[in-house]
Parts: sequence; structure tokens; C-alpha cells
Amino acid sequence: MLSSLRKEIVEHLFGIVKVIDGLRRFTAWGLDGARAQWALACTAVNLRKLLPAVREGKLTAASFG
Repeated sequence: MLSSLRKEIVEHLFGIVKVIDGLRRFTAWGLDGARAQWALACTAVNLRKLLPAVREGKLTAASFG
């Protein structure tokens, strides 16, 4: 059960990062560079998830204040 749940939740996100965002390998030098690239990829995934709520008016800047 646990592995099937992982396939539904996590592996889909890795597929998005690889295919849509094009991050198949880190191109920056060193561990700090790789961490920075991974942080940007994670930010892109999170923004992609938030965008529909913003478009529907369910999420505004006032929601965070």
C-alpha cells in the first residue's frame, strides 16, 4: 500500500520536474549550486500548484498578511 501511495504523490512530481521543467541533471558546480537548482525546481512546482487558486480568486496577497 505504501509504495502505491508513493507512486501517486511523489513520483508524479519528479516526473514534472524532469519532463516539463527539464531538470534531468544539475548543471551548477558544487553542492551549493545543486541545492540552489533544486530549490528553484521545488519553487516552480509549488507555484504551479498555487496558480489555479490565484486565478479563481481563492488566494490573494491579503491571504498571507
